[in-house]
Amino acid sequence: MTTLAKERFPAPAVPRDHNSPQKAASMLRLFRALLVIVPCLLSSVAMSQQPNIVWISCEDISPHLGCYGDPHAITPNLDRLAQEGTRYTNAFTTAGVCAPCRSAIITGMYQNSIGTHHMRCNATLPTWLKPFPVYLREAGYYCTNNSKTDYQFLKPAKKEIWDESGAKGHWKNRPQKKTAFFCCIQFHRVSRKRNCFRVKI
Repeated sequence: MTTLAKERFPAPAVPRDHNSPQKAASMLRLFRALLVIVPCLLSSVAMSQQPNIVWISCEDISPHLGCYGDPHAITPNLDRLAQEGTRYTNAFTTAGVCAPCRSAIITGMYQNSIGTHHMRCNATLPTWLKPFPVYLREAGYYCTNNSKTDYQFLKPAKKEIWDESGAKGHWKNRPQKKTAFFCCIQFHRVSRKRNCFRVKI
């Protein structure tokens, strides 16, 4: 009878203590798993949403554009770009001459902090400093430059900075069309030139 009673009427289960060591260990394992999984998921989402970037750079044009109120400028494409994008009304420069400015743009550093402030110098960059397209390439971007460099340093070389740099540098040359790209297109000596915007993008 005693045996049957035990089988038919088992002892009531003792409620688990939510603060028990087993519960804490289980929560810790879940937290560790989330620490591994969530960054991977966010990374994959970020990779799938990487924007393509086209950077158009001109030299010595000042605000001689229709979108800046110049009544004599015939610049419909740039005016439309300004209308659909963001038009900045304040401009600042880190140097008064082109090549030192380019060194600041490509590195994100003041020229006098890395030795590129003297025109036509050949500075040696710190080993920890990378031009920003290198970081984009490490993030999976295909980076092209058409075509001027003139950064006031020779190392890293342009082939280390860009996937492609030269007169034929273009995002259309990337091996896989789904790859996000950063494309820099530069117009040289465009000020007061009638043929300044004939470069095909």
